[in-house]
Amino acid sequence: MTTVLFYPIADRCPNECLYCFENTEKRVFKKYDKSAMADTAEKLMEKEKRSRSDDKFAFDASLILHGGEILELPLEDLEFFLQETVKYKKFGHIQTSLGLPISDEQLRIFRKYNTTFGISVDGPKEFNILRGPRDPERNKQFQDVVFANIQRLKEEGIRLGVLTILSKANASYDKIDKLVEWCVSSTHGGRFNPLFVPHHSDGSEIAKYALTPRELSNAFMKLTDAALLHPQFNFALLNEIKGALIGDFKVVCAFTRCDYLTTKCNAILPDGHVARCDRTFQDGYYYISPKASDARWQMLEQTECKGCKYFVACGGGCPAEGIGGDFRSKTAYCEAYFAMFRRVETLLRKMFPGIILTIDVHNYYQDYVLTGKRFNYLLRNDEKFADTAKHFGQGVKMLGWTPDKENERQQKKGSGKKSGMGHMDSPSRKGDGGCGCNK
Repeated sequence: MTTVLFYPIADRCPNECLYCFENTEKRVFKKYDKSAMADTAEKLMEKEKRSRSDDKFAFDASLILHGGEILELPLEDLEFFLQETVKYKKFGHIQTSLGLPISDEQLRIFRKYNTTFGISVDGPKEFNILRGPRDPERNKQFQDVVFANIQRLKEEGIRLGVLTILSKANASYDKIDKLVEWCVSSTHGGRFNPLFVPHHSDGSEIAKYALTPRELSNAFMKLTDAALLHPQFNFALLNEIKGALIGDFKVVCAFTRCDYLTTKCNAILPDGHVARCDRTFQDGYYYISPKASDARWQMLEQTECKGCKYFVACGGGCPAEGIGGDFRSKTAYCEAYFAMFRRVETLLRKMFPGIILTIDVHNYYQDYVLTGKRFNYLLRNDEKFADTAKHFGQGVKMLGWTPDKENERQQKKGSGKKSGMGHMDSPSRKGDGGCGCNK
């Protein structure tokens, strides 16, 4: 899945959120060139289509109108950019903190282009305090505007998804239940990202709001429970980890061994140039490197992530979350993501006994991702099992499956099928001849 961000006002925003990773004190862009930005968007989307030309189902590029605060755009320009986004999708999509009142004319434009909203909000008013101005009175006014906008959009029948930053302000042990309750009742769910401390903040006030890995693990588990109990509630990370384990091409950028110099997500800057993911803006980096590097994941595979069961699916996580602010390191929230991978793996193996996941196949990344070959998690391939068995150390076991157990099972089957669809015999049925499918 490829995401391209339209960034007409990349470093201009009135919201003054505490944890903003864009250093608004150092403005780089004074104005935007609409035509140049539109031309760049067309080239990027066409490039993505060509790269997926052999698979008509694989094209899933999204063009999102982002910020600073997108509601600052003049009406004419707001309509221009939304018109550009619907060239590639049947609907427009914007990301906004809703920090400015929505006018009737803006609503008309949103309806015209079938616009969906990603709203940057961290829960109910008392949890959203890290967003908006730092002055208490102005922050209160900001919250009133945000929640009035949310109510108005809901009354208009506009679909709302959230981009929520998880911090001690909304996701600590004593607050996470209320956050989940609010999100389930007020939104369709969305992205829930951990707060990370931008380098330019020098670890000031923002640092005290960062969750510990264990607190984040707890928050992830609560959100997973909500997604399983409420089908209408989307916890994006749950679906993305499932995708990483079954080889879905729509897996999120954080699990695709993202290169910090080029990044999987691209932003179109006001001058029409292509930038890296906006998470790199915290370092003052904008323009994309002409050459990608795989040095990070190859290094992690031999160092910090060596022997990790989930590395093949995770790749070390987002480089912008690197330990100590070092993009070469694995994500500082490794413990929380590991817990999520373990839970999703357990769910998949319980629901589909005998399923083969990406973590079960040695060299999955090289054999499937780099070659563009589709991975079928419902088909057995004994050659892959045998190859995996050679590379697993003693004592490395999976839930309900190991290469040794699989080889032993194949030998016992004797005349059974050597490849194709199959399933594992239930231990409870061994006494009556296995599953009974041949009776």
